Amino acid sequence: MTEILVQRQVLSLPEIAQIWQDIEHESTSFFLSWSWIGTWLLTLSQPLHVFVFYRTGNLQNPIGICIAGEISKSGFGIGYKQLYLNQSGKQPLDQAWIEYNDILANEQDIQACRNAWINHCFIHDKIDCVIINTSKIEARDWSDNGLFNTEQEIVQGFAKHLTPEFADLHSLLGSFSKNRRAQIKRALRYIESEYGNIVITQHTGIDALEHLHPLGELHKSRWGESDFGSGFDNPKFVEFHQQLLLLQHPKQDIHLLEFTAGKINLGYLYNFKSNGKVYFYLSGVNYVSADNKCKVGLVMHSLAMQYYARLNCNSYDFLGGESPYKTSLSDHQYRFYSTHLSRNSMTYQIKRSLHKVQTLLTKPA
Repeated sequence: MTEILVQRQVLSLPEIAQIWQDIEHESTSFFLSWSWIGTWLLTLSQPLHVFVFYRTGNLQNPIGICIAGEISKSGFGIGYKQLYLNQSGKQPLDQAWIEYNDILANEQDIQACRNAWINHCFIHDKIDCVIINTSKIEARDWSDNGLFNTEQEIVQGFAKHLTPEFADLHSLLGSFSKNRRAQIKRALRYIESEYGNIVITQHTGIDALEHLHPLGELHKSRWGESDFGSGFDNPKFVEFHQQLLLLQHPKQDIHLLEFTAGKINLGYLYNFKSNGKVYFYLSGVNYVSADNKCKVGLVMHSLAMQYYARLNCNSYDFLGGESPYKTSLSDHQYRFYSTHLSRNSMTYQIKRSLHKVQTLLTKPA
């Protein structure tokens, strides 16, 4: 395996951008593109660690790069350090949630870079725990020596293969189960008879920015009081997406699809289109009938699949998180892994437990 040198460097945003964009390649996930990472870094006021990877003996040409936020915690005077890959470790700053998380490197170097980074974090930087959220990479693939304790949580992902035939709605609906197909057909008939023909309008750039607020209001009405909450109640989340919509993305498209029926706004789908793949990020749905006869969410996703099939896209990715509509509209599943690697299991668990106890004791009644 290639021997890799890892350096933690202090770099300006333009310097990070130069290295990142030099390494970025056609198969890079949207969430590891400079479009996503660069926009996220613009919204941060705190500096994060930048790790740059080189082949030993060639320090002129970086082969990998990643960002990491360090969080220090303590309990009863005993401290420990956690490092978050491509996240800050602070929930308000990370709510614009990264998926397909990884180090950015070419395919031939990526495994060596993962192993080298984990060793560097624990041995050189004396980190107690490295946290890698929502990655396709299993815990066992981050370390090549088996010396670190691993904890792993699985998050199910869902996607639908798109084919040119799905540009015809009848063909697309035929790929769903009989029950789901009947539901969508009934909903389409109901919406069009009650409100009018359904029209999809694609908004991008400044035009999309004008529709971010009504999308956010619909999202908050659905999720604002839930355990998850709505990111649109978080100013940093809103700032991130405002910046993301305004910046130029030569290799990616960012779409707000607006669905209307007559004078009724049915809602929005917020999607990222990159390398022939469509990533569904979030939605705002107007549940126009109390009895949910409209099945607005199912209708919007079905029409969006048809829309993107016409654009020759090959995948409609619902990303992570289980939901009945994802299960019924997808045709394959995959796994994300959220991984905690710790250097010394017993020592780290004691430190973490002390922090939790102190937090509970000092929590206001």
